[in-house]
Amino acid sequence: MDAAPCRGQTVRLRAAVRLEHPGASDRAQLWLRVERTGGEPGFYDDMGDRPITSASWQTYEISGDVAADAQAVEIGVLVSGRARVWVDRAAFEILGTADAAGQEAFQKLYARVDAAYAAGNLQAVAALATPDAQVTIGAERMPLPSVLAQMEADLRRGTRYASHSTVTAVRASGSEASVSVNNQTTVTSPDAARTATSASRDTWVKIDGAWKLRRSVLIVTNLGVPLTGREAVRRVVEELRQRAAALPEGLPALSQAIGDARIVALGEASYGTREFAEINRGIIQYLVEHKQFSVVAIGADWAEAHALDRYIKTGEGDATAALEKLNAWPWETVEMLQLVRWMRAYNTAPGPHPVLSLTGFDMQSSPQAAAMVVDYLKQYAPETAGQAELAYQEIRDAGRAASAATAVAHMLDAHHRELSAASGEDAWREARQAAAVAYQMREMQLSSKGQAFRAESMAGNVEWLATAHPGEKIVALTHNANVSTAPGAMGNWLRARYGRQLYTVGYAFRGGELRAVEHDSVLARRVEASPEGTGDAVLSAAGMPAFFLDLRRVPAQSVLGAWLSEPHLFRLTGVMWSEALTAQIPAKLYDGLIFVEESHPTSEVP
Repeated sequence: MDAAPCRGQTVRLRAAVRLEHPGASDRAQLWLRVERTGGEPGFYDDMGDRPITSASWQTYEISGDVAADAQAVEIGVLVSGRARVWVDRAAFEILGTADAAGQEAFQKLYARVDAAYAAGNLQAVAALATPDAQVTIGAERMPLPSVLAQMEADLRRGTRYASHSTVTAVRASGSEASVSVNNQTTVTSPDAARTATSASRDTWVKIDGAWKLRRSVLIVTNLGVPLTGREAVRRVVEELRQRAAALPEGLPALSQAIGDARIVALGEASYGTREFAEINRGIIQYLVEHKQFSVVAIGADWAEAHALDRYIKTGEGDATAALEKLNAWPWETVEMLQLVRWMRAYNTAPGPHPVLSLTGFDMQSSPQAAAMVVDYLKQYAPETAGQAELAYQEIRDAGRAASAATAVAHMLDAHHRELSAASGEDAWREARQAAAVAYQMREMQLSSKGQAFRAESMAGNVEWLATAHPGEKIVALTHNANVSTAPGAMGNWLRARYGRQLYTVGYAFRGGELRAVEHDSVLARRVEASPEGTGDAVLSAAGMPAFFLDLRRVPAQSVLGAWLSEPHLFRLTGVMWSEALTAQIPAKLYDGLIFVEESHPTSEVP
């Protein structure tokens, strides 16, 4: 909700909730979050310390303050487990003006706590608490002196603590106050640094005119990905330099790593990086010339890519115009045009060699797929073409549109024998795939589908390409998020189908410039170098402008193998502009990894 009517006010979310036949691990939680300007933390409570587990109707509530610079207020219900959760009599209310003076007073107290942690002065922290103060995390209650004693031991071993606290709500009544506080804590040890964000509800009591902390209850915490410490970086880089193959000289090493795999999936950490496109082109050329790969499949709409395939096989049309038919800016680049022209030149070269194909495996916006089906039916079953055309024109409801597209595909299946007899099996197979893509596009538009359905469908389309090109080897070009074998990703579906016959390559880079969509325009943006200790920075420390690393051949028990098996922060920019870092475990997501030190933007086709 727009926060404007609530700014500077105390609000309350209240609802009756029950779980239907709850199991031991089932629970529900109301949640309320305030978004502030500039990413500053606002009030947050998700009942993490008091989850709902009852099968009986009971009323629950969350109260919090909306900051004066708040942008939005979010409310909802979290569900964990298998039980259904019922909600009734939900209400969101503005209760009155927030206690700004109280927030300011307690913010000063927490500033003293933060300063004490930074100085390693835990006695100063203890002086702000009662002797019997406790810290509650879930079902565990710990005396604050015990917590501070453990931290003192860590300090002696070289660990350092940095804390930043933000008070988001105060409820004071007499000599007791309940304070909601968000905290960001960074713990730095000799080998790593980890940042955690949390929200707590603290109880303070006034003793002899001074506020003292009596109890801190953790509501929620999010552990950040640790940064690799300097000594650990040194050990990792020492092994990395021994195992990595500099590019482009290292293409034979990549070829050896691929082995007999039939499908090679090449990712990108950014759609708009020139170096990724150039390296991919070099890999494709090497695999075509040395390992007899003959199909290049790109993450563009399958039907719209047909014009490119015709061009590289027959010279029909114009390469630039064929690229524009994709209606996808990541592929409408000078770098992609160079690959297309190389494939055309290869096909026209004298002497015996395989014929290269260029195709797509996506379906996000593919009107051409429906047109292909209708054109096929007009030629071989004209009495059904009008019905199919009407089915594809259904736009009133996404569910009806998907059902109508399904009916067309079923019709092609039902008349397979007579249609293939009239057109030939290859033509029927193409029309049937076009019907599948037309259905996928409409089904993906359902609110319950989206990217998970797209990933499964793309994997199915790659599998279809493998049957449509029997005995041929395929190179697939797309984004890291699709190539990865993370649960639900395209690469995961393909791994289940092809096993070791699939080799996936992820990309990483440190910084530079790239192209991405911002404010509905494709713009070149500067990307600052990833901070020290991140995954990108550790790879950069090898001192190689570009290299390939076969993750399959790195022993899991080695220093580098252990590092690759842990989460680290990497840049991962998709179609939309983002400079955010994403946690990835390279050894679990990819078979190989390519790193580029500096990114430069791709060039738009003039």
